[in-house]
Amino acid sequence: MADSGLNHLNQDPYDQNTADLVQRLFLAKDGQDVNDRPRMEKVKSIFRSIRRNYRTEVFGDVHIHDVVIYCDDSRWVKTDKRDLLGRPLFRDTITGSLIVYNNQQCHEASLVGKVALAVTWNAFKNVQSYNPQTGVSETRPQEFPTQIQLCAWFIDWIKSKEYKLGDQVARTRIGRKVVKKAEGNKFLRQIDAFSLLDKVLLHEMTHGKAAWFGYAGKYYYKGTDDAR
Repeated sequence: MADSGLNHLNQDPYDQNTADLVQRLFLAKDGQDVNDRPRMEKVKSIFRSIRRNYRTEVFGDVHIHDVVIYCDDSRWVKTDKRDLLGRPLFRDTITGSLIVYNNQQCHEASLVGKVALAVTWNAFKNVQSYNPQTGVSETRPQEFPTQIQLCAWFIDWIKSKEYKLGDQVARTRIGRKVVKKAEGNKFLRQIDAFSLLDKVLLHEMTHGKAAWFGYAGKYYYKGTDDAR
């Protein structure tokens, strides 16, 4: 899909379908030129990075610039700690980092109008290390591979091959609580579950640390909130 995206964005001129998608997804203001190619360089760069870093399936040791896809949340264990907003913290037994997993849209108890099919973390934890140059112990982030968590309800839907339309799934035990919310936004109507999975994974990969990095003032960031 990353290849397809690049091929379409490299068209000159765009075909009508590509022009329509660029207009809808990336040009927020009326009157912006759909053929303003420099505006699309970031999107193309993200696709190239995904193709370069995430194309090959890896077994065994995983590099921090790889992505690991999880199909269940058994690695998260609830702790007795809370964040500054009083939300319960969960410990990731893979990385040792603490997260506010209970607040993710993936979690059934926190679904309020919004529904997630998957969520992504660029996991890290702060560790102490000795700096021989300064002679003091310093705090630095220890990075881990990007984690993509497929939501349990979405996995159940994918496994249920007989369900193809959102309204069919909403009537089942699997989707009764969750898919109805998505259907209210007309998000899952007429979408095949297996066709949707690759699109979800591509979208989540755009948030990965190997997909995009840059600077904003004095701050260095990895991954992106969106592909614009």
